[in-house]
Amino acid sequence: MQRKLLLAIRRSQWRTALALSLRQNDVEVVTADHGIECLHVLSHFRPDTVVVEPELLWGGGDGVLAIIGENPQLDDVRTLVLTTDLNRSSLYSISQFRVSDFWVQPVSPQQVLTRILQLTPETQPPMAAEVQEAAGPPA
Repeated sequence: MQRKLLLAIRRSQWRTALALSLRQNDVEVVTADHGIECLHVLSHFRPDTVVVEPELLWGGGDGVLAIIGENPQLDDVRTLVLTTDLNRSSLYSISQFRVSDFWVQPVSPQQVLTRILQLTPETQPPMAAEVQEAAGPPA
């Protein structure tokens, strides 16, 4: 089963290099470079894992994490936070959300791939809507 990833990273060179490396390792990658774009992608793409930077523009990584946490359809989505900023306010802003892992950059694309493979099991349970659809219409 191919893993699906939303890569929400602000710096285009790092986002492009990481996406290329992940795609070469059979990961379906959709990218976003700011918070609003990330939320738009989440409205039509169901990732297994979201890699997000707290420093995203227009909504920030904490805004994206808040939306993921509030959406029951995304309950089993793993979140990997990558940051270059270890200041107290940055850490506090994401500490209130469900985060699967938190890494300080620099990290290599291979390290990110390894962690994504660890976070995402081979088989994912179906989304709630798929379960309801398989069970048939409500009585």
